Amino acid sequence: EKIKLLEFTKQLEELGLILNSVANNDIVIYQIPSWIKPTSAQQTIDNIMTYLLSLRNIKAFDIKKDDLIMASCKMSLKAHHYLNMEEMEQLVKDLLKTDDYDHCPHGRPIIVRLSLKDIEKMFKRIV
Repeated sequence: EKIKLLEFTKQLEELGLILNSVANNDIVIYQIPSWIKPTSAQQTIDNIMTYLLSLRNIKAFDIKKDDLIMASCKMSLKAHHYLNMEEMEQLVKDLLKTDDYDHCPHGRPIIVRLSLKDIEKMFKRIV
């Protein structure tokens, strides 16, 4: 695993992740990029290493993109988490600032449009 990880030294440096091989099959990380939060650094680096070990060809952009997608999912609102009106308004404002506000980073829909006819069908007002 160490040898395989060291094959990706250049891609990791493009990300801002500087590492080097030391004795006893250990790898020392000298620098982490600013986009990795210190509180989640260990988990993020573990994810990157696992990702690299599972792939042959990888670009730095793909690693960063996948990590940001994972972070956005972990920080998203979950069931039974309630917002006040101000938080809801801010959430919608922030959402509308994004390039693709209809979908999450995985491509799942965020906004669903229902016509009056769709709503009437749901409440069995029409067939």
